[in-house]
Order: sequence, then structure tokens, then C-alpha cells
Amino acid sequence: MPVVIWLLYSNIGWKTIIGNEYLRLCGLLGIFLLIVLNFTQIKAKSPAGLVIANIGYLITLYLLTKTLPPLIISLLLINLVGADLLTSDVIINDPYSKWVTFALVNGIGVVVATRMIVSNFLTNAQLLLIVTLIFANLLFSYPRFIDKQLNWGIIGAVGGLLILTEIMLGLTFQQIMIGLLTMVLFILLERKINPKLKKSKWNLSICINLIFALSLIL
Repeated sequence: MPVVIWLLYSNIGWKTIIGNEYLRLCGLLGIFLLIVLNFTQIKAKSPAGLVIANIGYLITLYLLTKTLPPLIISLLLINLVGADLLTSDVIINDPYSKWVTFALVNGIGVVVATRMIVSNFLTNAQLLLIVTLIFANLLFSYPRFIDKQLNWGIIGAVGGLLILTEIMLGLTFQQIMIGLLTMVLFILLERKINPKLKKSKWNLSICINLIFALSLIL
């Protein structure tokens, strides 16, 4: 489902995605990235599985070099490196650092790549959608990384910035209210789930994030 959310943020029709070989490769790239990111939640990690996901990502990325500029290829490589770093506590061990890193690598490169394949440039509105995705990643993923000493001031600031990007995108009042309600609903429901049930919290995050993404596009 996260890959679907990323493709929604790219704001490209599904018929276009299905009919374009390189856009389908971007979807496949997103699946491999998602597999790597899922290793951040697995305690007994399988090195073989992680290696296979990395190889699949790199092969798919190589196939995309024919249509994407070097700068975007570099961004996608950075996304993979960031995702790999999150699977280990050796380099990034602070919860807030992990949280921010996740927000920056969770689908950002895939969204940029899909837009560049279609139009070869990014408009201001598309850049704002990417910024919105970063803030949405932050808001809806905090239970995944921060379960103690949560700073509600930071969460409130992220929510405020998310609403601000919606306003800058020129969304209707109804869309903005739906976005605000989904944020409030997420925080209320998340607090009612047992802290030990991290998988349930993450599933909730994905579902609410999908609703939020739909409110932006539809």
C-alpha cells in the first residue's frame, strides 16, 4: 500500500503508469525500497533477504538510467543507502534521527523519478506535493520510531506545516478539513492502541496516510 500512496503523490493517472514501461519500473523500484524499509521493523533480520532486495533495487535502477538524469539516479541511490542505514543501529541509533531519515527516504525518490519520466521537470505544485509527502511521512510515522518521550510540540509543528502546504497547493476548504480531520483521527486512534502492538500502529499509519493522500489528489 505505501507504493500506492507514493504513486498518488506523483499525481499521474493509473492508465499512464500501467502503459509506460519506465513508470512500471518505478513502481517495482518502490516495492524493493519498501522491502528494505520493512527490515527496520524486523528483529530477527535475514541478511539474505536484505541483500536480495538491494540487488533487485539496483538492477531496476540500472534499467532506469536510460531515461533518468544522473541527479535523479543519485537521489534514488541515496534513498537506498538511507533505507539500509535504518535497518541497523550502528550508525543511526537516535529515534528522532531515524524518524527524520525515514521521512526523507520513504518514497521521495520514487515520486521525483516518476514525475521526471513524464515531464522532465518539476513544477512548483509538484515540488509542494513532494514537501507535503515529507511532512506526511513525519506525522504518520512517529509511532514507528518514537514511543517514549514524545515531543508533542514537534508533532504539532509538523501538523501545522502539513496544513500550510495544503493551503499553498490551493486545495479547497473541504480538502483541507478532510486532511485536518485525518491527522486528528490518527493521533487519537494511535494513542488508544497498546504501545507494544507496533505492527497495528503501523497499519493504522498506512491507512490514514492513504486517506490523506486521496484527499489531496481527488
